[in-house]
Parts: sequence; structure tokens; C-alpha cells
Amino acid sequence: MEGRVGRYRLKGLLDLYEHEGLVRLMLSELAEKGYIKAEKTGCSMTPAGERYLASVLSKVGIGDIRRIDLSELQLGPACVAVQICDRQERFSDGIEQRDSAVRAGARGATVLLFKDNVFSVPRVYHNLSAEYPGLAREILDSFRLKDGDALIVGFADSTSKALEGALAAALEQ
Repeated sequence: MEGRVGRYRLKGLLDLYEHEGLVRLMLSELAEKGYIKAEKTGCSMTPAGERYLASVLSKVGIGDIRRIDLSELQLGPACVAVQICDRQERFSDGIEQRDSAVRAGARGATVLLFKDNVFSVPRVYHNLSAEYPGLAREILDSFRLKDGDALIVGFADSTSKALEGALAAALEQ
């Protein structure tokens, strides 16, 4: 999501300010496996790295991850949505997901369920699409959603914390 990233910026994104050696080791191992390319201007994922990441995410049902603007819902300055493919029955009320996101350092998480071309938010909106049609259209334009998919939206002060929260919430069993 960040494109080319230098080591110092990566330390900040991962909240590893005091662990430069750990960040160097992680980057070295990823480069040895061919998943990233390290250059003076920073590191970037290789096509092999992108394929590997997609396969790992797919195994846990994650189809896509994107920044998303949900300022209309007043969730937080940074929002990241994680698409869960065909598993919305796992997310009945969203409370467990919110708690997981908070434990991961986000402000919280919201679950959007997609069924019959309508978005709902458990215990909040039966039909988010009717209340916020523009927002629903933006989400549909951003993701390739299928009936039965869910979006877990992590929100926080930073994109990295929103991502951490969204992933923690998405992996909540």
C-alpha cells in the first residue's frame, strides 16, 4: 500500500523505532527469498512477493485490502478495509472484531456485510446503501464484492494502525 519504503519509514510504520536490527533482518530475509527488492531509494515488493502475499491472504479468506474514505460515517482519520470473501456468517454483530482491532492498536473496526447488492452494518444499519448511496457506490467501485462478502474496516490515527486493526479483526475467529 505504501509503495517504495525506506528502512527508517518502515520502522515507524511497524512501530519498531527501537529495533533497527530487527527491521534489517526482516528486510534481508525477504530480499533473500525474492519477495522484495532493496535499493538506495527504499524497498519495494517484487512480483513474486505480491504473489506470495496474495496466496497467504487468500488462504485466510482475504480478497483485497484498500484504504477507504469513510469520513461520512465519522469513523476516523485513517480507514483501511479488508475484504473477506464469502464468509460473512462469521461476523454476526461485529463486537469481537471491534475488540480485536482495539487490542491491535486501532481506534476500532466496523463490519460491512454485502448481500443482495445491499450493505448492512450489524446492529447499526439494516441498509447502509439506502442511507449513504454515494458511499455504497464508492465502495462497490473500489472492491469486486460478491454476495456473502464482508468488509472489515479498521480505523485509527494512522494508516498502519488502521491496517493492523482491520487485519486483526478480519482474523478474529
